[in-house]
Amino acid sequence: MQGPRWLRRGTSAAGQALLLAVIILLLMVLVGAIFVLTVANNLTTTGRGVEKVKAQALADAGIRYANDQLMRSPEGADWRPPGGAPPGDTTYWDEYEILRGWDRQGFTKYPDPRDPNATPIGGEGSFLLKVEYIDDPTVDPHAPALKITSIGRPFENPFVHHIRVAYKPIAINRYLWFITNREKEAKPAVLGLPWVDINENGQQDSNEMFTFTVAGGVRVNSDLLWVGAVRVLLNPSLKEQVEVAGEIAHDASDPTFPTDVRVSLDGGSTWNPVNPSRTPAGLPNPNFVPPPLRGVYKDHLAQLAGDPSRWTPRLEPPSLGLEERDPATGHTRWEELTQYSGAPVLGGSRNSGEFGFGQGIFIDNDHPNQRQDLDLVRNEWLGQDESGVPGEWQGLRYVPPGAEIVLYRRDVDETTWQAAGRYPVNYNDNPAVPDLMIRRDVGHGDHPWQYAPTGTPLLDANGNPMPMEFLFFDYPANGVIYAEGNLRIRGTLPPDTSLTVVSGGSIYIEGNLLRPRDVDPTLPEARNGRIALLARDHVVLNPTAFFVGGSGLPFQPDTGDPAGPHHYLLTPGDLAFIAFSFGRPPRGSLSLLVKHAAADVTLPTYVGLSLFASTPMPVWTLPPQPTTP
Repeated sequence: MQGPRWLRRGTSAAGQALLLAVIILLLMVLVGAIFVLTVANNLTTTGRGVEKVKAQALADAGIRYANDQLMRSPEGADWRPPGGAPPGDTTYWDEYEILRGWDRQGFTKYPDPRDPNATPIGGEGSFLLKVEYIDDPTVDPHAPALKITSIGRPFENPFVHHIRVAYKPIAINRYLWFITNREKEAKPAVLGLPWVDINENGQQDSNEMFTFTVAGGVRVNSDLLWVGAVRVLLNPSLKEQVEVAGEIAHDASDPTFPTDVRVSLDGGSTWNPVNPSRTPAGLPNPNFVPPPLRGVYKDHLAQLAGDPSRWTPRLEPPSLGLEERDPATGHTRWEELTQYSGAPVLGGSRNSGEFGFGQGIFIDNDHPNQRQDLDLVRNEWLGQDESGVPGEWQGLRYVPPGAEIVLYRRDVDETTWQAAGRYPVNYNDNPAVPDLMIRRDVGHGDHPWQYAPTGTPLLDANGNPMPMEFLFFDYPANGVIYAEGNLRIRGTLPPDTSLTVVSGGSIYIEGNLLRPRDVDPTLPEARNGRIALLARDHVVLNPTAFFVGGSGLPFQPDTGDPAGPHHYLLTPGDLAFIAFSFGRPPRGSLSLLVKHAAADVTLPTYVGLSLFASTPMPVWTLPPQPTTP
């Protein structure tokens, strides 16, 4: 028996309402869950974003730290992070670093987790650092450069990291000749030897055209003009190239003797002729180089010539670092290596390096320089100064202001000249170490017992004169000499010795500057030395100083000889001497031209000339090379 129809309809409606309520409740729960998950995800994303920012900041801190060490530390470009720990060492590397393989890639961790006093970088985390030199552009297109890799890792999340890679160009050691063109002048660099009419007969004789040879890579940050006969030897295994960030031209001023440039990749067995960047019509030269030299001998006409192998961008020249000071000490790296490289003296108020006696040698001669007008100085060298003032010319010899350095291959027995036992500390000579001589010809007298102007005595701590105007030093332990002003240098390095000479002005080469094997070819290459001359302004070859005139001979103007506007003046009975030295002579015999004339050219003259007067009898030929120093 069925109940009333109205009762059945009411029960069905109530069930539908309950189901609808349950569905709505479930939807509300689902929406709430989605809301909670969204908020939680946003919070997680925000937190992870903050951690990523921290990781990036830590990676950037690693790059800045490495750059600061490369620019300001005593090691300079040779600086590398200290060794980390062996791969898999869990006291140093965490699981994530081992999983990523960073423990096997040469990284160093900052701070060192094994150091109980180490504090997090900025209180936020750590970074892993690696510095490596890359020289092969086929491996990395940024080569040659120092590659700095830094990995930032915040402490809050060990699974977040950021990798930053930076490059510092360090190409100067890749080239035998690097014309930096720091001032970005538009004029071309000129390399080569033009024909010189030595005997003034108007004809080119066989000995009047010399071949200009470059045995190594060349980099030019401007146009390049080759002159004369040029031969370039490149070693492909050393990645040596000719790279010109401009156009290459050949001098055509003398059509009778055109410029001839050839390049060898096999030590001189095969010579490949090369051509200018442009044809006579001014178009990119399609025959610029033969196939073996493509990508090795380059200008910058890649786009115009449709040849990518000819692309050479400008390479910014390196900085000497004389202006880069450590924010903590206020010192440059060269000052740290010399001026502040000694021991505390004067009760700890000064450093012995300030007086020239540190691990490196410091010369405080900031006054003797020519930095006021460098253009004027260059014009003075070339005899183009129209002011009429002789400047630093003394007759036929150019005598610039600057401290003088003479390199010796042996110890000098004048040990008393070392001011041994004198203030500020005891500096006894080591007879087992070769010496070099330094004379500061002009100075401001901060340390009068150390250096002295020419013609004035050195003073000891009590102001008493010492019987010399120069000092002998052992070669510096760290191989660095830094002078605030000009330097004048000559001599021969001893075996097993290398030297870096830095000047805040110019360096003048005033005589032979030889490596040990230049005078002793039997010396093993492993014992051969190196010398680097680094100057803020110029490194200058001063050929007028390659001889030493004795007896204080005066120079006199000579109006009767336009080719030689000055001469030495000798009075009857005068004894004059001139000394000069050689490394290995280029040939078995040398010629010396001596011209003499009476003050009144109508009178006869007589000069007794003795060559190699130190021998028992005059020697008119070049003596054999000595086998002992």
